[in-house]
Amino acid sequence: MENNYETRYKDLEMVYQSVYDEDVHFVEFKGRFYNDRYCGPWNCGVADASARRPANPHFYRGASLQSDMMTAKDNRMFKSEILAYNAGYEYYNSGFHK
Repeated sequence: MENNYETRYKDLEMVYQSVYDEDVHFVEFKGRFYNDRYCGPWNCGVADASARRPANPHFYRGASLQSDMMTAKDNRMFKSEILAYNAGYEYYNSGFHK
């Protein structure tokens, strides 16, 4: 059986939507899938890179500036969240966004 990205992507979306009951979109980068929720780790990495800010892994639990900011410096992020932030930052800087 072929395990292609399209099938994996759709399966991931269905699981996430059934658990969290919200719309979700995943981005594939270097063979991994990242949730690009607004103010999530991936999204904050892309935003920092696009604004030419230095990398500073963080994200917001909810809407930015209206919820707790979770940072790597404060040990409030899981390794997977730091990975997602750094991948978003690298994604933007590598030109994949075009």
